[in-house]
Amino acid sequence: MKMDNEYFDLEDLKNAQKLSYKKRMQLLEDLNNFILKAMPEDAKKISSKLREAGF
Repeated sequence: MKMDNEYFDLEDLKNAQKLSYKKRMQLLEDLNNFILKAMPEDAKKISSKLREAGF
C-alpha cells in the first residue's frame, strides 16, 4: 500500500527482486546516466570531489 509521500513500497521491492541481476544492473546504469545528464556542472564537480575524498 503506497502512501502519498512514499516513492516505493514493499510490492515494488518484491517486483524488483524478480528481475535478473543483469536487468537490475542495466536499470541502475540507465538511472545513473540520466542523473549525470540532468545534473548541473557545479554539482558534478562537487560530486566528483566527494567521490575522490571517499564519500
